[in-house]
Amino acid sequence: MKTKFTHIKQRDSGAPIRLIVYILLSLVSAACALGPKLLPQLQNLEPNIALIVTIIGIAALAYFLFMTVFTIFRIINPKDAMIICRSGYYDFITEEGNNLFIPWKSIDSAKVFGTKKAPVLGVYLVEPEKLILELDDSTAEELRANIEIGLPPLMYREDEIKEPLQRVLTLFMKRIDSVETINSADPEQSGEFSIPSIKSEQ
Repeated sequence: MKTKFTHIKQRDSGAPIRLIVYILLSLVSAACALGPKLLPQLQNLEPNIALIVTIIGIAALAYFLFMTVFTIFRIINPKDAMIICRSGYYDFITEEGNNLFIPWKSIDSAKVFGTKKAPVLGVYLVEPEKLILELDDSTAEELRANIEIGLPPLMYREDEIKEPLQRVLTLFMKRIDSVETINSADPEQSGEFSIPSIKSEQ
């Protein structure tokens, strides 16, 4: 049977602001590139100043146009925050560059908490130390600090995820409740946090 994956996308609230900034900087760069033609007075300042201004303007324009296009692409096609499958979910938020795999059988409970304006999805693990050992030092310390003050080791803010957290929680609970029905012979089924890498829609 083909495994079904549910992709939960990341929310990048700063992308529209960056897009506006890149567009403005592209216009400024274009003005620099065309400066000697728009302002012939520049030709009289220094022998090569017009050429230098033009080269800098063209280089900056190429960079900011690229960043503008890239930002538009990211707004249209954001990165994965999570990929949910039958035996667990892949976490692309907790540690950047490391797609963690969290098996359903390793989850003790999950809940949405916090304020109405800033809710958080928290995931409690049966043995959090197993996951912590897979992380770099700074992320591991952050998870340990969460545990010490009584918070879930894994927490996902609503400003990080495009889907409503209650919907994500519902998807989680359905999987957690049905974990006992998963065929233990399935090669994807594992209680470990390390699993063959999956390609995110980046």
